[in-house]
Amino acid sequence: MKKKLLTLGFLVLTAIVTATAQTEAKKPALNGIWQLCGSFNRATQSVKMMPIFKILTTDRRFYNMRTSDNGPAQVTATGKYVEKSDSTYAEEFDYFAFDNTLQGKQNIITYEFTEGGKVLLLKFKVDEKSLETVEMWMRVPLMRMPSREGMGSGKPGQGSL
Repeated sequence: MKKKLLTLGFLVLTAIVTATAQTEAKKPALNGIWQLCGSFNRATQSVKMMPIFKILTTDRRFYNMRTSDNGPAQVTATGKYVEKSDSTYAEEFDYFAFDNTLQGKQNIITYEFTEGGKVLLLKFKVDEKSLETVEMWMRVPLMRMPSREGMGSGKPGQGSL
């Protein structure tokens, strides 16, 4: 009886550890390329995307940039970031185009993933006097090229590329 109880306890503990490890492994990565979301249209259930990007690299650097139809893209902020917990990270500015007094200072940001890691919600205050800012960012997906299968025989004039 004791042997069966020990075996059952071991199996339950193994299942719990395995489930915990799988849950932790599924946590989305903070690093990636993110695009700022603008307004949400309730009627069409669509989000207007802004021409502003946040790049979080695997070597703990960040870059904020904006693109323009009228000129070249511009980097608006650069620096280092460090994850403080499962829900906070800090950005330390090397450069911030809109306020040079933030250079060398840390901005503590609370974050949350939604939509299976495709959406990143950020909450922060630029300084103790400002109101809390809430931003919604969407992960920029990798472009997938269509498969070449079924695109023709590869002979000229027969659907080849």
